[in-house]
Amino acid sequence: MAETGTSKRAFLVDIIRAVLFGLVALVLGFIGVSLLFSDLGPGETMTSRLITAIVFYLISGFAVSYLNPRFWLVGGVVSWGGVLFGLGGLIRGPTTETLIYLLPSTVPTFTGAYLGGIVGGKRLIGRLTRRLFRREPEV
Repeated sequence: MAETGTSKRAFLVDIIRAVLFGLVALVLGFIGVSLLFSDLGPGETMTSRLITAIVFYLISGFAVSYLNPRFWLVGGVVSWGGVLFGLGGLIRGPTTETLIYLLPSTVPTFTGAYLGGIVGGKRLIGRLTRRLFRREPEV
């Protein structure tokens, strides 16, 4: 009987974590939207902006999913802005601009989220840092 209560509590904690990281992903999505849709700065090219957005989406998806590996798909929420504007563009008619909104936000985000879920589930980074910075006993 106690095991059932414990499993319900663990499930509830997992759901709360998923919701909290979903909110973090939404906030990160606002930053991603500004990267995709704001005006270019002086001396900035569209290529450098897209590379910056791709790296941002990859790292954001990875970070959210690494910290919440059981619900790694929540990391994909980071790409909400590109998806909404991309789908709106597809409804009007597919253009190159639509793909510029849709692909740089979704592909790196879900790639990072998937990798973050794998690495986070195995806690590879934590094990690696413990092994690298482990103190050897002095003799």
